[in-house]
Amino acid sequence: FYKFLLADMPFPRCLVCGSSVNDAGVDHVHRFPRKEQKSKIWQDAMGIKYIPGVSLKNYSICSVTKLGSSSSSTY
Repeated sequence: FYKFLLADMPFPRCLVCGSSVNDAGVDHVHRFPRKEQKSKIWQDAMGIKYIPGVSLKNYSICSVTKLGSSSSSTY
């Protein structure tokens, strides 16, 4: 029964580039940490403006996206 539910679920997509594990060159898609302090570290490393109280725990980042390589713009 659960196999059918999982088969219909969409693969998580990267917040930065929109890639999923189905795309060529993407090995993993990682979820943002649930803990606020660790999520803040990830956001700072990617150049995403950290806003207290706004959680990115339901968003993902792919293995292709390089930490700290984003431009000076904020997402």
